[in-house]
Amino acid sequence: MDKKIEGQTRLKPVTQSHRTKALAMSATSAGPPDSTDKIGLSALSWCCGMKRKRRMATKPDYPPLLAPGLHKLTLEDIYDLAVLPFSGDAQRAVLFQKFRLWECEVRALGIKGTLWVDGSFLTRKPSPEDVDCVIWRPHWIDLANDTPTNRAALSRLFDHSSAKTLYGLDLYLETPTVDQLVHREAYWKGFFGYCHDRTTAKGFAEVNV
Repeated sequence: MDKKIEGQTRLKPVTQSHRTKALAMSATSAGPPDSTDKIGLSALSWCCGMKRKRRMATKPDYPPLLAPGLHKLTLEDIYDLAVLPFSGDAQRAVLFQKFRLWECEVRALGIKGTLWVDGSFLTRKPSPEDVDCVIWRPHWIDLANDTPTNRAALSRLFDHSSAKTLYGLDLYLETPTVDQLVHREAYWKGFFGYCHDRTTAKGFAEVNV
């Protein structure tokens, strides 16, 4: 049976003050977080999304590399799409190498999940800063791998700040319940499926890890 990775999104614990603030912000907007979310993950994800929305509104748009819609790709496909045609862009090559390293380390821990990949890396923007990713409902392939040591390593890989600093990923973790899944997918499709002008449709990638 698959076991979702919960409570391991950050290296630092979520304090009561963080939870209270997040819950208060959520109550004034899109509705309360899931009542079973013991660490306030859904509320904190909502807060991150609002900050992301404000940042996106100020960014210029570049021609997307994918037609509108969700495209199921491999990492090799992404290399052929976003790195190989930009031979003079060293930043793209570095970002892809870091992305592949992160993916290899996740696999080595015995984790399986689905990534949605987007951002300026999948546009014609020169020297993109990072690769935008959402990992959906990661779980252990074999529960024997669910050890304290592996959980500590996984916490570092899934921590937003660590992923950005070490691997060049703007990474978000989604562990919705079955009832929440459609809503959370629609939330991210709204961001990833449109340019910063919020009008022009574009594509994004789905990669299995």
